[in-house]
Amino acid sequence: MEMRDLIAYKLNAIPLSEKREYLREVLEKGFLPVFENIRADYSALQHEVRTELPYATGQFPIWSGVMKRDQIEKSKDFFPIDENDILSQRTTPRQIQMDLAEKKKALCDTVFIPVDFKSIQEHADEFCSVEGILAAGDRSCPVKISLQPASRYLDKIEMLHSLFQSNSLPWTTLYMPYLTKLYDAYLVWAAAEFDQLPPDIPVKLHIEFEKFGVLIKSGFMPVWSLKKLELFGDDYPIRSIGKDIVEYQYDLEEQREKHQYLIDYKPANIVSFRKDDYSVIIQTPEKHDFIWTMYEICTVPDTSGESFDYEVVSNSQIESFAARMAESYGALIKTKAELVRKIRAFYAAAPIILDSLEILPGIVEGDTYDMNPFIHDTLRNGKHSKTLQLRFRPRDKKSIFLYEIMRFLVSHLQLQYPEFYCTGVLI
Repeated sequence: MEMRDLIAYKLNAIPLSEKREYLREVLEKGFLPVFENIRADYSALQHEVRTELPYATGQFPIWSGVMKRDQIEKSKDFFPIDENDILSQRTTPRQIQMDLAEKKKALCDTVFIPVDFKSIQEHADEFCSVEGILAAGDRSCPVKISLQPASRYLDKIEMLHSLFQSNSLPWTTLYMPYLTKLYDAYLVWAAAEFDQLPPDIPVKLHIEFEKFGVLIKSGFMPVWSLKKLELFGDDYPIRSIGKDIVEYQYDLEEQREKHQYLIDYKPANIVSFRKDDYSVIIQTPEKHDFIWTMYEICTVPDTSGESFDYEVVSNSQIESFAARMAESYGALIKTKAELVRKIRAFYAAAPIILDSLEILPGIVEGDTYDMNPFIHDTLRNGKHSKTLQLRFRPRDKKSIFLYEIMRFLVSHLQLQYPEFYCTGVLI
């Protein structure tokens, strides 16, 4: 209750009299202005202390989702995780024939299965031969498809992790639940009618898997809020620093000022990088004919004017004073309350809740696996003597991402508690 409302409530409880009106006047003209002034000063002090604490972790959230080609072309904030996906959606019968002759199988499409993890696992053994229809133009033919997990995206995540490391930024596990529901559809057999398909018209795949029915979606590709920019050095020279170093400046457009940037240091031999309000500046010994690569992170994509078939998600966290203090001091407080705070800090954690946790002897497996397999602990031998088992229960049982959320949270905690083997169980 606001102070003004509280005063009004207390005054109304006093019988009507001249004294009540006099007291009201004293409080409203004397006490309330002083109170509002003190509160404003306190808020300003709180804001100043808060902003002085570093918070690099919350400045680089990565958004992701799945979209169709026309949605990606219209979006200004989302880009294919694998640029080759654009080409694969233009696969023609001629290209398929060439791949079949050379590799005995051909990638027709990457399909999206929007069901929960358990449902997919129950039928995974049947994915080696699934019946479908391949169409090109006004012709079609029966085919058999092999569905295989689209694991190639892990290489892109590992690349992003190396960029965070080279730019001296803290890594936060990516929440990309759609990747576990994407499968590459390889053609392993086609009926004789395949030869009658127009050879140079892109194909469309319809999979007839009765367990999921129409739930298998084709034509979708995974996207994220990361854009690759390849810049020519000669286009943006500023000045020479000494005889060996040259500065190059890339001016940011007005709408890009709030975005974050990562620099790929290796190819162009970049020695330093900085960003001001309106430009990005690099220093390198290269003086002519070189290309440098910069990645633009759309920090908070504006999706208000866009309509997607499936929601976009991120590993963004709720900013709090406790989080800023923890990052500032760099000390990990290993209490249950702090562990719970770390879980609740993620917006993505809303559909599940931590029910309990227990430290168990030895290695005890659960329903999770490490989503950061490319991170290696060079200080420990990787052999754990104890397991930190976290038990979660769903808030939203209709969500198809319960297991993905749990894996994301447990993988994040594994980086915080390397002395334990962290695992999660959904109850």
